[in-house]
Amino acid sequence: MDLKNYICTNPFIYTEITVDKQHMCCNEWMGLDIKTKGSLTDNWNSSKAKSARQSMLDGTFKYCSTDKCPHLNDVVHNNRPSGPVKIKTDELVKELKSYKLPNSMKVVFDSACNLACPSCRVDFIRNENYITNKSRNILTDIEKSYGESLEFISMSGYGDPFYSEALFEWLCNFSTEKYPNMTNIHMHTNAMLWNERNWEKIKPAQPFIKSAEISIDASNPETYHKVRKGGKWDLLLKNLKFINSLDQVKNIILSFVIQDDNYDQIVSFYKLMDSIFQKERDLTFQYYKILNWGVLSNDEFEDKAIWNTNHRNHNKLVKQIQLLDSFNDKRIVHSLHGIQ
Repeated sequence: MDLKNYICTNPFIYTEITVDKQHMCCNEWMGLDIKTKGSLTDNWNSSKAKSARQSMLDGTFKYCSTDKCPHLNDVVHNNRPSGPVKIKTDELVKELKSYKLPNSMKVVFDSACNLACPSCRVDFIRNENYITNKSRNILTDIEKSYGESLEFISMSGYGDPFYSEALFEWLCNFSTEKYPNMTNIHMHTNAMLWNERNWEKIKPAQPFIKSAEISIDASNPETYHKVRKGGKWDLLLKNLKFINSLDQVKNIILSFVIQDDNYDQIVSFYKLMDSIFQKERDLTFQYYKILNWGVLSNDEFEDKAIWNTNHRNHNKLVKQIQLLDSFNDKRIVHSLHGIQ
């Protein structure tokens, strides 16, 4: 499909920072590392970063995966832009070119988490000193380079912000003097520790927490305890109801990593979450393909990658996706359009 009529805003306004790399989108969706030997500001103005932006302006999207990115996948198969992918207009291009530094970023450098999901890691990663100290140093660099430009920050794409000592500390001590233009702190969490007690501890950050992505991957306790090692289903449901009571959190993404262990709950997950979050807010039901982050052997990954046509349960997945699509709910986003 010709993508020249579309543009992705991410390379103009968004960055993801890991321990040793920097990207302008999800690494699996756009595998371009813009890190240089200089500062975070130098990275943003590097030749690679400029090339990524040009690929959006000329419509080639040459660094992007239309298969892995659910937003581009939706455009290719349904001609329906979503998320950062927009219809290209002169006004939008002019606006995007006006940005000199990112106004949005995602924290992907702190691995400390209270869960050990098999799709992400081989074991629990606790709050070790080397993790906490490294995260504190990166947060200081972010403050110096991007503090005045950032309007949106998402934490965390690697661990959990309520568990990470460094990230939770940052939330507890959030300062508008250091981030004068901040409007939204997006929480990406498993919600195991998002309870009333911890909510009160991060009072300085509370006014800015207006959106969240909650990773769940199941619709019953048996599957949840398998794909979310260390999680507690009853506690999750209790915390989800608490989160639903927070009127300020207007945008919530409920995410589900599709794999052989949970494909049969794709539809029941949608129905369950829709029944829990009934307040007036923008909900997104986001389905991802499981990716191999280096923790699965090739055989293990192939066993979980149910969307491959030669997988033993592939046809069952197709039926689930067809049923999901039959709801014709624009709040549902996935990268399995056209699967057969």
